[in-house]
Amino acid sequence: LHCISSISATTSKDNFYVMLEEKQNTVKKYRVVGLNGGWDLKKCPLMTQLGTKGCRAVFGLSFTTVLQVEQFQIVDDGAGWSRRFYPQGNGSLGFSRAFEGNLDHGEGINWRVSVSRGTQISVYFDEQHVVWTLAALDPKFEMPPQSGKELSTIHDVSFAMQLSVDPDNVLSRLMLMSACMRAQVCIMCMHAIPYIIMALLAKWAAETAPLQMDVNIYDHDEITEWLNAGLIYLMIIFPVVLNAKKSSKRVLEIMAFASKIHHSSHKYGKRIKVAAMCEIANILQPFFALVLSMYVAIFLSENIFLNVVLNVLALEFIANLEDALIHTFISRIYDHSTVSLAILQIDYSVNEDDEFWAESNSSKRAVREKLKTDNKNNLIWMLLTSSSSGLGLLGRLQDGRECVNSFSLQIGILDWFTISDEEIIQNGALFMEGTSDGIWAHCVLKQQQALLFKHYPEVTINRPWFGCVNIAGMGLRHSHVDFIAHILNNNTDALSLDASENNFGDDAVMTLFEKLEHNKTLKKINLANCYITNQCAIAIADFLRRNTSLRHCWLLNNFEIRDSGALALALALAKDGGDDVNNTLLAVHMMGTNVSKECQKRCTYLSNGRIIFQEKYT
Repeated sequence: LHCISSISATTSKDNFYVMLEEKQNTVKKYRVVGLNGGWDLKKCPLMTQLGTKGCRAVFGLSFTTVLQVEQFQIVDDGAGWSRRFYPQGNGSLGFSRAFEGNLDHGEGINWRVSVSRGTQISVYFDEQHVVWTLAALDPKFEMPPQSGKELSTIHDVSFAMQLSVDPDNVLSRLMLMSACMRAQVCIMCMHAIPYIIMALLAKWAAETAPLQMDVNIYDHDEITEWLNAGLIYLMIIFPVVLNAKKSSKRVLEIMAFASKIHHSSHKYGKRIKVAAMCEIANILQPFFALVLSMYVAIFLSENIFLNVVLNVLALEFIANLEDALIHTFISRIYDHSTVSLAILQIDYSVNEDDEFWAESNSSKRAVREKLKTDNKNNLIWMLLTSSSSGLGLLGRLQDGRECVNSFSLQIGILDWFTISDEEIIQNGALFMEGTSDGIWAHCVLKQQQALLFKHYPEVTINRPWFGCVNIAGMGLRHSHVDFIAHILNNNTDALSLDASENNFGDDAVMTLFEKLEHNKTLKKINLANCYITNQCAIAIADFLRRNTSLRHCWLLNNFEIRDSGALALALALAKDGGDDVNNTLLAVHMMGTNVSKECQKRCTYLSNGRIIFQEKYT
């Protein structure tokens, strides 16, 4: 039996590894559908699996364009149209996130490549992102990081807005609870306090009070006391009912709003629903309090009028205490905060252009601008939900059809005084959409600006930059160079650039100087430890011959700059270096380069001491 058991266990183990190996060897297949106008799934080309990075397989396909605008989606070859991938955002960018859809979701939302006919295009896909380039297929192509944070995602955001944090506004409270788990837990606990107090009071009235006193239902014959008590409760309950009706309507709308959130944003949908259920409990609380008050007043007193007044005052104090706690908590913790909400993608159930916006009293552009500039919560909600003057997320057309099937969103708390680097990396594009130029200039720290620039360059280049543009040690790449030049050329108050400790290399630095050719405001530039060689040093020397504004240039710790590069720089500063020598530059700092002692002496002499090899860098 022991042998049989051992054989059985070994066989099961072998079968497990066989199944695991088969599962690992199962190769996914994807087709690029729609190229050259062809949407027949069986005739569309399969993508080639290029390799695996981490746990992500990367697929690629190269094709030559036939149409002026090529449109495509990516479809799982095994599942067919029930598992399609479509772009998040406008689909015309070289990089975008990929949404997973089905037979209904994603229909008509395509990637669009607008290039000349006959252009070779390569498409890369990893089930989360799509990148297309104007080049032949690269078998070693590296996709962006999994979160896509290395590239700007400003075009992923269709509509962005900032909700003010108002403790007295239902929408504001619910969105705050949805965006921040700490706020959700704390506010839920505060909502529970009155229920705990009422439960203890009810337990006392039902169990302890009858043992301590002779109590009975009040049976006095004075109709006046009953009439007074009834009027008091009527006056109390009337405004409670009106407030509850108004709040309940908004909560039900928010529940409907949450039910339409796309599964890609399901965590926010769940949070909004939990917050809405919590608000429903808060709405019902006064009714429980009034019922308990009425029971205690009638059952435990010989003077019903006096007891009604005392009970009402006590329970109103409990309710007001809860409101005061919530108000104090939100005001103290989130005093400088706003709730950033971005609608990333809307899946309309009707034709968006020909039906929805044709019937609307507004336009997509007008709604987008109004959402960005207005901070009144109720108006923002109307712009989100209304079909006549907004996005129609909860609206219907005149014939009764729902406007929207689903939408994806992102919610976050924005407070530049307490925000972490991780939050900036995760939600930078969303936060920047709601940040004014004044806040950017005076509240966002230099390090935060650099971090935002690294991960969301397109979002930050049109912001005002002052003094030193400090992007040192951020791990920037060649793709950032155009954005750096744009900042320096379009901000006359940006007087210096510290781009040291970045892995640029020759090509990136030479491109930067080419784009700074006509810059007349930059005074200092630091390119220490940027992997510059002789080739780039010679190009910098050519730039210096034509530049009259730069005063200091740091090229420290670029070990591949040798004698020929240093000599070219010295000649650009030398009195006898030609008619176009630079006479305005004060110093080129070159400590840590690989220039020989003899060449150092010669360069120092030619440049009249303006090339510095020995001074310590401070």
